[in-house]
Amino acid sequence: MGNKKVRGNGEGSYFKVGNKWRYQVTLGKDTEGKLIRVSAVSDTKAKAKAAVDRKIKEREKGLLPDKENLTVHDIIKMQIEDDYSSNIIRDNTYRRRMDTLKRIDAEGLGGLLVKNVDETHLKRFFQNFTGYSNSVIDKTYDALNKCFKYCSGRKHRIIEYNPLEDFVKPKSSRKDRKVTAFTVDEELRFIEILNGEEQNNRYRYQMLLMLYTGMRMGEINALSIRDINFTFKTINIHRTITKDRHDKPILNDQPKTDAGNRTIKMTNEAFNLLQDYINNHYKENSEQLLFYDFRKKSYITTNQVNASFKRLVERYEVIPGKKALTSLSVKRKRPAFKKYTFYKKQDGFFKAMAKEPRDWNTKWQQYYFYKFIPEKDFSQHMMRHTFATRAIEAGISPKVLQHILGHSDISITLDTYTDVFDRFENEQLDLINNYMKSLPDKNKVDNTPCAVGVQ
Repeated sequence: MGNKKVRGNGEGSYFKVGNKWRYQVTLGKDTEGKLIRVSAVSDTKAKAKAAVDRKIKEREKGLLPDKENLTVHDIIKMQIEDDYSSNIIRDNTYRRRMDTLKRIDAEGLGGLLVKNVDETHLKRFFQNFTGYSNSVIDKTYDALNKCFKYCSGRKHRIIEYNPLEDFVKPKSSRKDRKVTAFTVDEELRFIEILNGEEQNNRYRYQMLLMLYTGMRMGEINALSIRDINFTFKTINIHRTITKDRHDKPILNDQPKTDAGNRTIKMTNEAFNLLQDYINNHYKENSEQLLFYDFRKKSYITTNQVNASFKRLVERYEVIPGKKALTSLSVKRKRPAFKKYTFYKKQDGFFKAMAKEPRDWNTKWQQYYFYKFIPEKDFSQHMMRHTFATRAIEAGISPKVLQHILGHSDISITLDTYTDVFDRFENEQLDLINNYMKSLPDKNKVDNTPCAVGVQ
C-alpha cells in the first residue's frame, strides 16, 4: 500500500511511513523555481511537527540543520541568497557570484562536505584555476574564504579552522589585459565607416554617442528623451540596462555605482548627433526610451551592441590583425552550419565544407574556422576608453574625467588610465624641457659697454 497523506489544519501534510509519521511543509520556491520543503519523521504526528517547526526557526535565524552533511555548494549558495534577499547585492553581483559557484562545482569542490575539505583539496583545486584570469581567481578565493570563515566561526563551528587561513592564493598564468583604445587613425576610420558604409547600422547612434561621451553602453541604452537637455547641453545619467539574476534584461533605476548618478556636458559632436537622432529617427515607445528594440519589443542590451561592434571591427579591419584556421573546440557550443565557413583537415590540407557533414552534431569540435586574431583585444567598451584617452591627451584633469566617467573613486580613474596619464605627462615634460633649453638664447646678456650716462 502507498503512504497515507493527511492534511494538518492547512499547515502542512502528514504522511504515514510504515509505523511512523512524516510531516512536510512547503515554504515556497527557490530562485530556480524548485519547491522548498522542510520535513521530519517521528513516532507521532506531534513530534514530527515539532521537529519541522524547529528546522523552520533555525532557517529563519540563519542556522542550518544537519551540519555534518553540508557541502561547500550549500554554504556558498546560502550566502549568495541571503545577501540578495537582504539587498546587500544586486542582480549583476548575484549572477557573477552564481557563475563563480558554477566554476567551483565544475572543478569538483562544490560537492565536497565542508568538514572534509583540507589544504590538499584546495591546492589541487587552484592548480586547475591558473588558466583563468586573476580576477576570476580572486572572486573564487573570496567565495571559498567567506564559506570557510562562516563554517569555522564561533556561532556555527561546522569546522575547527579555516583551511584557507595560511593558504597562498595562486596567480594566473595569463597576462593581465590592459585597457585598450583606438588610436586616432583607428577612431577616425571607425567613425568614417559608421557615417558611410554602416550609416544604417541599428546601433550606429549608440556607438557614436559612446565615443563622444564615454558613457557606459548600459547607461546609453537606458536614456529617456527627458534626460537630454539641449538648452543647457547636458545629459542626465541615472539608470542603466542590466540583467536580473535569471539573465533577463531589466531597466535598473540605480546606476552601476552611486557616482553613476551624474549630469554631464555634451561635446559638440554629441549635441549634433543627438539632435539628428531625435529629429529624424526617434520613435515613441512604451518605455519612453531613446533607444528601443522594436523587433523584440524589449530593451537593447550591451551584448547586442557589442556583437555588432565586433563584427564591424573585423569586417572592415579597423584594428590590424590576421586570420588563422582554428579548431572549433575553442567555442563553448556548436555553431549553426554555414556553407564554406567551416573546414576539415585532411592529409595536412584544409578543405572548405560545401554541405553539412553527417557528424556535425556530434563531432563539430573536429572542424575548423578562420578566427580573426587582432593585434590588441577589443570590445565595445574600448569606445569608452577611447573617449577617456582623447580627453587625457587634450589635457583634462583626472578629477573632471572621474566625474564624466562615473567612477566611484579617483584611484579607479588613475589606475585604469595610468599608462595614458604617464604618456601625457612625459609629453608635457618634453614641452617644458624644450622651452627651458630655449631660455638661454632668449636671455643672453649683452656685454657691450654702455655709453656714459646711459643706464
